Amino acid sequence: MEENKAVDIPVNNTEAPVEKSATTEPIKSVEQPLVQETKVEAKEKVFTQAQLDEIVVGRLGKEKVRMLKKLGIDDESKIDDILAKANLYESVKSEADSLKQEKLIRTYGDELSALGLDPDFTEYALGKIDKGENLDEFKVNASKFLEANPKFKKDTFKSVNSNLDLGGVEPYPDFEKMTTEQYLKWRAKNKL
Repeated sequence: MEENKAVDIPVNNTEAPVEKSATTEPIKSVEQPLVQETKVEAKEKVFTQAQLDEIVVGRLGKEKVRMLKKLGIDDESKIDDILAKANLYESVKSEADSLKQEKLIRTYGDELSALGLDPDFTEYALGKIDKGENLDEFKVNASKFLEANPKFKKDTFKSVNSNLDLGGVEPYPDFEKMTTEQYLKWRAKNKL
């Protein structure tokens, strides 16, 4: 094992070399004077339920005043009037939105009808077709939809003959005008 040797390390050219040992010893820090710990006994404050209630009511009152001030309400008695006006506004706004929607559906429905859509499928088609930003975009999207789904066009569906062919069974006669004998013959003939 090597012995500890002193090594000269210059810090800068103007200073004298400083000696250091090859093995470093822990540097002893400057000891600071110990501060005496003072024991402060914190006394817990105990509140009664009445005191807690008073604190809560006070804080809620302050918060209520702050909120009323924030809403621009000076008098609490005006709150009911303001709420009534707000409810009226909401109902009128809802009705206006509903009317706008109905007008829009009617306009789109008219465009679909003009493109040849069967009116029975208007509601279905409106759910499937992208409305776009404006009516022109809707027309383009509706045309594409009808090209891809020609089964929804008016001329695809034909009227159906509702007369039933009962396979050799005579149509029902007017039973009120038949006698019992006629009725029994008719039943026997039709195997009923």
